[in-house]
Amino acid sequence: MIRNTALQMLGPYVNRHVQDQCSCGLVHVPYDKLIKVLQKGQTPLIDIKFSSGGEIELVIHPMSASSIYIAISHVWSDGLGNPLSNALPRCQLSKIDKYVQSIQDKDFSLCPSILRKRPLFWMDTLCIPAVEEDLRYECINKMNMIYSAAKSVLVLDGALQKIQREGSTSNEILAQILCCP
Repeated sequence: MIRNTALQMLGPYVNRHVQDQCSCGLVHVPYDKLIKVLQKGQTPLIDIKFSSGGEIELVIHPMSASSIYIAISHVWSDGLGNPLSNALPRCQLSKIDKYVQSIQDKDFSLCPSILRKRPLFWMDTLCIPAVEEDLRYECINKMNMIYSAAKSVLVLDGALQKIQREGSTSNEILAQILCCP
């Protein structure tokens, strides 16, 4: 109830696209599968599948003890949230997929068993149910464990993405990160 009141005060939430002119549609997680995984006390992980025609499908896999995944932390004000449904614009998912693939190429080189598989990821917008209040609170309470168990954490923040790394010293980059809102 508090959540809905806060959202009403803020006005309608707008999903942002990668480019302003983009009008691609939302891609939804299979909500029934998400709920089934959560009702079993499991944590959902997401796999992005691309069809030969370029369509995107989100596939849910329950986390297991051997799951290797990337947790994605993001800023809702950057347009990567969705208070109404577990979905994001197709262009944002394509961008996220590129980031996740890049992390796999760099950070997962010591995990040869997953090199042939697409990396899984966890993101609150897609993995915490937008409608089921009880399950949502259970998921929020597990976030510390989810981030702690991740192989890598990808932080998507508009201000951080604008930091100029070339020509900057490590201390300058660190200062920019520390001063980021």
